[in-house]
Amino acid sequence: MKRVIIALDRSPEAENALNYAAEAAAERNYELILFSVQNVSIHVLNSRLPASELNADLAAKERWLKEKAVQTKEKFGVAATAYFDTGSFFEALQDCIHHTGGEMLVMGMAQKSLEQDMLGNTTTTAINRLKIPVLSIPIEATYKGISKIVFACDIARGIHKEVLEKVRSIAADFGARVEVFNVSGAVTRLAQNKPEIDRSLRGISYYYNSVASSDIIGAIRQEVLDQNADLLVMVPYKYGFWSSLVHKSKTRVMASGSQVPLLTIHL
Repeated sequence: MKRVIIALDRSPEAENALNYAAEAAAERNYELILFSVQNVSIHVLNSRLPASELNADLAAKERWLKEKAVQTKEKFGVAATAYFDTGSFFEALQDCIHHTGGEMLVMGMAQKSLEQDMLGNTTTTAINRLKIPVLSIPIEATYKGISKIVFACDIARGIHKEVLEKVRSIAADFGARVEVFNVSGAVTRLAQNKPEIDRSLRGISYYYNSVASSDIIGAIRQEVLDQNADLLVMVPYKYGFWSSLVHKSKTRVMASGSQVPLLTIHL
């Protein structure tokens, strides 16, 4: 049984992500781990509240998470447990992944904004920092099954076997068809990578599509719309410090503006 971690706070996008993931998990018999972290603000610490009041507040938030797990189990018929922690969000999340064996993280994504494109947010930061796949759920998304997957890849960089195997695993779980989509028109490089792709995706339905365009982000978004895709898959690449100053992450921009769930798979 696969274990999926869902990051929760009290935001509408997190609640929508939970509903989406729970419906998918019920269909595939996945186990859900509801994760929440409480970081006591400096303002609260400076207020010098008694330790008993701080502890009571943390206990109340932990009870809320446990109740949410029970409600999720009853509503969707899935296995759901709570994982509550305090302190740094990413340190607590890494601990959760380590202790629970979570294989994927699900996070909600707010509507697109200029600030997200420039600075990112918690979800886009998680995409860059975590090693497990991250599924970003737009606040407008509702689960209607996953039958069409667009795997937008950079053929010029090659496609790692581990990434292809994860794509195959997701597609096999949901009986989905995969489009291996490349924006550059590098037909020769696609031909060079085709044998490895064919070996790794054996057993599922898939096909290739390569287009020439200078607007990579726009081409991917249009393809998702044209194919009426249920899921977009991308691989985030890390850039050096100087290039990162002028290079806008395509994965981050897609995450902050996508209308369909985005699954990012790390190397």
